[in-house]
Amino acid sequence: MFKNTKISTKLADGFALLIVVLTIVGGIGFFKISDVQQIVADVSDTHVPLLELTSEIDVLATEQELAATQYALHKDGKFLTEFDALDEQVDRKFEQVKEFISAVRPPAVRLQRAGGSELSRRLPSPAAYFAPS
Repeated sequence: MFKNTKISTKLADGFALLIVVLTIVGGIGFFKISDVQQIVADVSDTHVPLLELTSEIDVLATEQELAATQYALHKDGKFLTEFDALDEQVDRKFEQVKEFISAVRPPAVRLQRAGGSELSRRLPSPAAYFAPS
């Protein structure tokens, strides 16, 4: 079949095939970039703020542990007062986390509406990590 064709025709056909393949791969990449944008938006809008809140809770819990240790060592009532104040702060942070989670739409829903991949559709919502067991 290709024996009787000219070299220039073979080269042109080869380059045309290459252009078609590159166009298909580029088109797939172009349309899949929206999935990446959705995942990055989910990380920046959901996971980073949650990480900041949980870090603050961790710091408060560590300070609370220190107050409890100091009370055990010194038997001074000011450490109990400090412990209780820190406990209230931790409770307020947990309320902030609950409010944030209830306000955030699950990422799987956002990705499904954006035509997300099968893997992204199976992502649990952030509320699933904090649901009471």
